[in-house]
This record gives sequence, structure tokens and C-alpha cells, in this order.
Amino acid sequence: MGSTIFRKRFLSLALAVILLAALFAACDAGGGKAGGGGGAKAGGGDGGVSGKVSISIAGAVLEDGINPITGGTTRGLTSFFEANFKPKYPNIQYSISIVPWETYIAKQRTQLSAKEIDVVSAGGAEAIFWNEGLIRDIEDLLAADKDFQPETIYPAGIWKSNTHVTSEDGKHFALPMLLGRRMTVYDAKIFDDWGVEPLGEKPTPDEILEKAKRMTGINPVTGEQNYGLYFSGNSYDSPLFRALTYYYEAPGASGRLTDIKNLKWEINTDKMAKVLEWMAEATRYCNPAFINGQGNEKFGFENNDIAIYLDSGGGEPWNNYTSAKDESILKRFVPVMNLGPKGEGYVAVDSVMMAKNPQNIEAAWEVMKFMGSYEYGVWNYEDYQGTPALKDTKYMDDKDIYSKMALKIAEYAHPDMLGDDNPFYITDMVPKINAFLSNAANGQALDIPGFLQEMQDAAVSWTAAQ
Repeated sequence: MGSTIFRKRFLSLALAVILLAALFAACDAGGGKAGGGGGAKAGGGDGGVSGKVSISIAGAVLEDGINPITGGTTRGLTSFFEANFKPKYPNIQYSISIVPWETYIAKQRTQLSAKEIDVVSAGGAEAIFWNEGLIRDIEDLLAADKDFQPETIYPAGIWKSNTHVTSEDGKHFALPMLLGRRMTVYDAKIFDDWGVEPLGEKPTPDEILEKAKRMTGINPVTGEQNYGLYFSGNSYDSPLFRALTYYYEAPGASGRLTDIKNLKWEINTDKMAKVLEWMAEATRYCNPAFINGQGNEKFGFENNDIAIYLDSGGGEPWNNYTSAKDESILKRFVPVMNLGPKGEGYVAVDSVMMAKNPQNIEAAWEVMKFMGSYEYGVWNYEDYQGTPALKDTKYMDDKDIYSKMALKIAEYAHPDMLGDDNPFYITDMVPKINAFLSNAANGQALDIPGFLQEMQDAAVSWTAAQ
């Protein structure tokens, strides 16, 4: 499935929160929706625009509900559109359909192919649909709409180069909505217990390993087992691997994903070997359950046993703070940047796009701008704990250090060749990487050169078959 910020909403205090986040929220992970600044024009409305628009959204919530943390009402799409879109655009008739995450790519591909929908939010399949020719670019609409200034609305790294927004040849085909939150979060108390210096704002992979090693074992203060490190060992898109390829300058391939047959694979390289060597050592400092995406259940709570959490969304401590209103939680669980050379990592983005041949381009464009607007993003933040892809953060809780860090990382976002837009990476490489991590965690002998050659050969064969 896609990068989806909706599905990759951060862990919460209760199963109900997890389900709510999984339905509606980036990718992660963590796991945003957009607008702001010049976006006031985007949501300003033009009552003179008329037409019909059919909207398809993956994994969203139509009806109102109850936030299990705050006890407040969460507004579903139906009531939110009625209260905020309809008064501005009384002459636009819209319909909203929700597709489940389990089948969203196939379902929305069918909807687009059959010309059943005009506007689509795909939560991870944006570049897939663009490469398949199912959606249109919006360059002409941007040029004609002088009041709409996306450069003032969205973080530069997202607007200029994110592959869920911009094509490889620089054409914009989507407006950003939500960001996936992937950062490093460390437990300051555990660091203090072990007498280890806190992480820098941009920790290097070497710093992470050195400090994780020192904090793996029996905590000298509490007498409890600590693990120096945590990351998910069964991630569907391996964002840690991707961040490490940035740091070690191991792109994995060169060329264009729109021209798969001519991709040049660069998997079996010394730099890629460094990525796997780092990951193999990192497994020594994790709870063994990490390989199944478990072992992090205590993170964000008083009895936490993890010193450094990689690719965290900060959701666990933030939800704990939201419930308890105890600021010591935020002082204890400290966010820093990711592992790329500038502190960057993979930034998942959920976007809104227009079908290749919509019923009414003008009306569909107004719907797109509304879904990429400040007020739409704030609604996601307030009701579903999403992180909007917005430069303007006046809506944000002053104490929300995790969303602020996510936006800082997003400023350095850039495209890569190994990601969820690369079919071979997702379907072949990631399962092999996860198996490699399992073997490393279980103490099996590792043949990294042989492993990389196997993936290189498989990639070349896959390309030749396209």
C-alpha cells in the first residue's frame, strides 16, 4: 500500500486511537494536509464557479465521531465540507466516495480509468497514477490562477521536489495535504541514567550507534533492561534504509522512474554495503521484537525502555501529553532530525490530484485548492492529529515539538530512486532487506556482498522484463 500518512498515523494510548488514526490522518509513518499563507486565496471561494465534481479519498472518515483522547467531536468529511466548502461554492455539486486502504490503489485506478472521479486523494499512489497517465498536471491552472501562490503555502522541499507532488521533469500534478512524521526521538531520562550525552540536533549514524551501544543492558539506576535503539524491522517501505542511503550517498539507481527499462541499478556498491553494515549492527541494540514491528509498546510512557527511537512520529509521547497534560513528558522525549546529511529522511506526503479528463476543470480546481488549503489542514490537525504540509504554523499547539520537527525535516526533503514510487524497491528489495534484518538479529552469518549482488541481479532482470 501507499506511503499514506492516514495509515501511518502514530501510535496512541488506546486501540481506538490507533483505528482512528489508521482511517484518517502521512506514511509512518508516524506518520499531513496543506494550505496557509497565500492559501487564504485557495480557500476563499468563488461563488460564481459551478459544475459537478466527484471526489475519491482513500481511508478517510465521512461521519462525525468522538476523539477518545479529548472526548471532543471529530468532524467527518460530510459535515466539514457542508460547513466550510458549500457556503463558499454554492454552485458546485460534489460527491465524496471513500475507498478502503486494503484495495485503494486498484479501486482508484479503476475509478480514474473509467472516468468516474474528478479529484482524488490517494495516500501514496500519487506518482503511480501520474506515471500511468491517469491524472493531469496542473501547470496551466497554476499559471492562470495568479492569486494562488503555492510557494508561500507549502514547505519548499515538498512543493519543489516531492514525488507525490512533482514529476521527474518538474511538472506539478498535485497539491500537498498531510506530512508523514519521521524523526529521531530520544528519552532524555535514559540518557541521564546512563550518563550519556544527549543527541545533537542532527545526529549522525555513527553517533546513534555509539550511544545506543552504551545504553543497551541493565539500566544502572532502575535495574531494568534498556534497549539503546528501536526501529521497525518489518516496515513496508523501510524509511530507515532510505535515510541511510542519503547519508552514505548510495542512491541505488540512476535514471528516471518513468523510463524503467533504462534504469541503471547501483545496488552492489561499497556505499550500499555501508548502509547494510550499519543496519546489521543496529539490530544488536534493539528489543528482539523489533523485527515484527513490536517491542516499542512502552515508548512515551514512564516505564519506557528504549533510548533512541528512529523514524518515530512522536505520536506516543504527544498522545500521552495530550491526555495527561504533563509537560515533563515533552521534556523527556526529545525530537531531533533524521539521519540524512542535512538531517533529512524520507518524508511521506498525501496529496490531492485531478483526473486526466475531469467533468469540469474549473470546479475540480476549486475543490483541489480547498483540500490543499489552510483550513482543511487545520481541520486534520485539530480533529485527527494530522500534520498539515503548511509553512504557516499559527494553528499549531505551541508545545507540539513533534509536528514542528517534522516540518523542519520537510524543508530538506528531496526525491530518491529507492522509494514507494519504485515498484521493484517496494515489492522486491524491501522484503529482502527485512529478511536481512531478521537474519542479523538472529545472529546468522551475513554475506553482504553476496546479498547485494543478488539484489543487483534481480533488479537488472526485473528492468529487462518491463
